[in-house]
Amino acid sequence: MRTKFNIISLSVMLFILFAYSNVVFSQDMSKYKVLSKIETFKAPPFPSLGYITMDTYDYRVKDSAIVPKTLTDVLICDFYSVMSTQISQKESTKKKFSETDVEKVINYYRKTEWSKIAGYRPWAHSCFLKGLTKDELEIIITEMVDYVSRYGVRDVD
Repeated sequence: MRTKFNIISLSVMLFILFAYSNVVFSQDMSKYKVLSKIETFKAPPFPSLGYITMDTYDYRVKDSAIVPKTLTDVLICDFYSVMSTQISQKESTKKKFSETDVEKVINYYRKTEWSKIAGYRPWAHSCFLKGLTKDELEIIITEMVDYVSRYGVRDVD
């Protein structure tokens, strides 16, 4: 009887902890009006490149591989990847993004063919960023800087 009670108690505690962590994250994301849109963004159909039929992220999910916790974190990871490999004289780190670097990465995504961009979701992120208005682009720059200052780059490593 005691073992059954412990299992039930543990299950209830884990459920509450999981539910609470999702509520806290949702509350945190409510302040990011544009950045939070990536969580529900549906990219157009993937333009198949021979044997490549989806973004790397989708392959990883399909194969039950580890991926960043949220699609926001995936976008942040991809931005950091571009900063690390494509942007010279960057000011950003895994704990702090500069507005200048974020703007450079946005311009890189908007001007570079998506298949030439490394990352988890180059197709989806390219479509997402190209679909934002000028005002939304200004907002997402400040939101990304704030997000990274609070949470950092949360990759799977």
